[in-house]
Amino acid sequence: MIELADALQVDRFAVLGISGGGPYAAACAFKVPKRLTATAIVAGMGPAEAPGCKDGISWIYAGKGSVMRRLLLMLTAMGLRKKPEKFTSQMKEGMKGPDKALLLDKPELAKKTIDAFREAFRSGIAGVHHEAGLYTRPWGFRLQDIAAEVHLWHGEQDYNVLVSVGRYVADSIPNCHAKFIENEGHLTLPYKYVREYLSVLVA
Repeated sequence: MIELADALQVDRFAVLGISGGGPYAAACAFKVPKRLTATAIVAGMGPAEAPGCKDGISWIYAGKGSVMRRLLLMLTAMGLRKKPEKFTSQMKEGMKGPDKALLLDKPELAKKTIDAFREAFRSGIAGVHHEAGLYTRPWGFRLQDIAAEVHLWHGEQDYNVLVSVGRYVADSIPNCHAKFIENEGHLTLPYKYVREYLSVLVA
């Protein structure tokens, strides 16, 4: 991040981590707080010790052993390549609550989600497999040692990253301003509240 900012001649900048980006935003807040103007975590994943961290859908791959995870990723990549329509239907059926309602109501959003999956697997499963495994490893720092101010949003009906994970992260970071939103899920939260968290980042 610092190499990128220096190359762009950006002295200070804000970071936003959504879902799997949450740990990376937290790492920036810990490592380079003086370079940050603001930090936001939206529906972010947490460390392995967070209550319920392996119960959400996002941990289906990360919570498996390496061999099983590789097999599941191979099947996912095959389904995306050969039968994307069936994969889209299965994804909608697998969702719960407000996220399922959103995908059924916004087919263009479901298509964008599938396109993002296909792009992730375009060069094979190695990258996805490696990144999924990273989430199971120690982060190398404690949330309690983050000195920077952090803003956090989490939906109370998030079935991908359970709200218990968001509460653990919020309680662990000393200077965290958290907002837990009723009736919002993993997809609906960043979709509906984009103006709110972006306004905090650019304030």
